[in-house]
Amino acid sequence: MSSTVGSVVTSQLLVEMPAQSAARLLTLSLLEQLPQYAAALTSADPRQASRHVAGYRSIVRRLRASMALYDDALGDGVPRKARRRLRTLSDAAERLYHADVQLAWCARHAPEPGHVANVGVSGDGARASIWLCDRLARRRERALRVLLRVQSDTRPLRRIAKRLGVYTTAVRLDSVTTQHSFARMTSDRLMATAATLGAAMQAVCADRSEAGWRSALRCTDRLAYLLDPLRAYADVEEPIARLSQLRVLLERFDDSAIVARAIVRGGRRVAAVHAGDVLSSMIWPKPDALPPTATVATNGHAPVTPGDLHRGLLVLAEALHDELARAQHGLEESWPPSAIAQLANDVAAIATRLRSGGR
Repeated sequence: MSSTVGSVVTSQLLVEMPAQSAARLLTLSLLEQLPQYAAALTSADPRQASRHVAGYRSIVRRLRASMALYDDALGDGVPRKARRRLRTLSDAAERLYHADVQLAWCARHAPEPGHVANVGVSGDGARASIWLCDRLARRRERALRVLLRVQSDTRPLRRIAKRLGVYTTAVRLDSVTTQHSFARMTSDRLMATAATLGAAMQAVCADRSEAGWRSALRCTDRLAYLLDPLRAYADVEEPIARLSQLRVLLERFDDSAIVARAIVRGGRRVAAVHAGDVLSSMIWPKPDALPPTATVATNGHAPVTPGDLHRGLLVLAEALHDELARAQHGLEESWPPSAIAQLANDVAAIATRLRSGGR
């Protein structure tokens, strides 16, 4: 039984269905899961909040990816306006997820209250972490408000479900046997996505580019989405497990890129405040004012200067660079070209079996 479709249809029946019918059933199943993930965002224990945000973001991403993978089969079942609203929802979920990733990373590098070192590199890094955490906490609050507001309008999702549901119940399997089958469509998508993954992994190992690992992560997700409905039809458990292992490694790069944006944005903020204060003090000098190099940290900690924050952000940037280097080493060690080639071959074998109708 497919974990995506649930009790609606077995994998064996699914692959024999017309592409349009199967794609719509799969999309409907994902739509039906959204409300339970959405409810968890507001009712969750604060200690579990980030996990629920990640789950909600994951189901929205999967829904959008499935619509892209099965776009031809879905046809006009998903109106353009509804797609745009779904993208807005996805963007809001991404911003909240990014804030959680950034906060979690900075919190790991921030000391316990009252234990901030006063001097040295560790002290600068600790103060910068506290300063960033304070800014990111406010950003998370704003991101959550935006997501809840966007999420409250369920009309686009209901419209999609209605369009897909009417079509699905109207289609008779024995009257559309001449249509392109779901097995054939899935086979084509598997072959194309596996080839793209191979090229993306070569780019990751060759130039270590952000675009490369983002492409590899996207392909890894999409291969897993394509294989998941086939669990009872073909031997896909091992490829799915290996894709999951690869995804964990690639996600470290993605999370690091998310954290990097917070550090860089913080650096720009510090530079802008410092420049503005210096210029202002030159134009309107105030004898009793704090020197232009002083700024006040929030949440009760001692005042720090832009220079302190700048040095601290450099410490954090170096720590993030070291984490990326370790992640790159782990990826290259665990996934040499031969392992990627073997995974691609296994996916190709499943695709061939789908096309020929064999198990």
